[in-house]
Amino acid sequence: MNYYLVKILINDKGQDGTSIAVYTDLNSASVAYHQTLASFINASDVRHAVVEIIDTYGRVVGNFREEVNHYPEPEPTEE
Repeated sequence: MNYYLVKILINDKGQDGTSIAVYTDLNSASVAYHQTLASFINASDVRHAVVEIIDTYGRVVGNFREEVNHYPEPEPTEE
């Protein structure tokens, strides 16, 4: 089975940096997941990112899904 490291990324200029990488084993995908997540958390130019590992059927594997929000959307106000 293949594992897909999905990286959905919007930077502080609104540019899309989304990508998908394919791995043949979960250990390799897991290492890349943690490295990518650490990089996005420490990057000052990342506005919003989602990092996850999915299987061949599009299901998230285990708990390998995390969101990074450095500039969260403002809460809606009631009028």
